[in-house]
Amino acid sequence: MRRPNWRAVLAVAGVRVASLRMARVIAATLAALALWLAYCLSGVAWRLLRIARHRPETAADPVRFGLLGAAKVAPHGLLYPAAMVESATVVAVGARDPSRAHRLASSWGIPRSGDYDAVLADPAVEAVYIPLLNGLHYEWAAAALRAGKHVLCEKPLTSNAAEARALSRLAKARGLVLFEAFHYRYHPLAERVRALVGSGSELGAVLALEVSAGLPSPDSLKAAIGLGARGVSPKMDVELGGGNFMGQGCYAVSMARLLLGEQP
Repeated sequence: MRRPNWRAVLAVAGVRVASLRMARVIAATLAALALWLAYCLSGVAWRLLRIARHRPETAADPVRFGLLGAAKVAPHGLLYPAAMVESATVVAVGARDPSRAHRLASSWGIPRSGDYDAVLADPAVEAVYIPLLNGLHYEWAAAALRAGKHVLCEKPLTSNAAEARALSRLAKARGLVLFEAFHYRYHPLAERVRALVGSGSELGAVLALEVSAGLPSPDSLKAAIGLGARGVSPKMDVELGGGNFMGQGCYAVSMARLLLGEQP
């Protein structure tokens, strides 16, 4: 009777165990990736469902918005919300490339499109929403105020304090609204958190505060697996007012000021 080759048997068993472990690691990784994608897309799916189910009646005199820029954030920052409320409507869209503005206008049923100057010159536009790169906020917010338009500008309002003060003076001189679009501040969860802290609240005065901010996105997923575009993204270009602090760190600063009761 031939003796078993235990070394061979153990080697085969080791390979099978290693393969099983690898399969488990791959399965766990795929499951984690699926959960991450579900988390990233859940907010978008919920918003789309709400929009599909909700058809508000148009108010007698809604605020007529013009959109400066066909950026990716524009639908979530203005177009979807405007479709959910009766007090706002989008009447014009402008982009550096007018053809992009035309495509966006056509897909959303916006009556007029053109470049930035065309939107600012449009007498039907009462207010503008600015989702441009950070370094362009001051230029076009100032231009909109000089054109007599109220301004809702994506965060951060400007690239530095001097520009912010200049815009504030201009808005006050023209009697116009200048607003920084920190959407989270008007979410019921933010209001509840603010009510929990502070003098006389349920939790009492704040002794220490640590805030972090992050935003999962398709771009971050592509970058993580090496499929992102090569070179520095304009959003990360400091010369254009970009970078992690200006993009996400401003949320942490804003939340800290909100909870500590300071003006934004």
